[in-house]
Amino acid sequence: LDLGAPFGGLDVIGGVVAVGLWLFVLHLVVVIGWLVTRALDGLARHHGAGPDPAGRAGLVLGFAAPDREALRGALAVVTAVLARNGRGPASPEGDGPAAVT
Repeated sequence: LDLGAPFGGLDVIGGVVAVGLWLFVLHLVVVIGWLVTRALDGLARHHGAGPDPAGRAGLVLGFAAPDREALRGALAVVTAVLARNGRGPASPEGDGPAAVT
């Protein structure tokens, strides 16, 4: 098998391209396998009896969804940091950064 034939006889270039294509194909196999596994897990949970005993129903990719108070606190921190740097959102009066309540 002459890997360099499409590249003017440069075997090194052909080898690098061949390895890159194989890595791409293996990457697709891993990603498709992950998606199939997640889909089958979702079907198993959906058709299972009762609620999830481990309490993982609210998990997305292994992370629990934050509640409203946690999101509000994170927004307050980000807004305060931006306001300190002079890049915060403008207040309705137009005289500087808006206050976070």
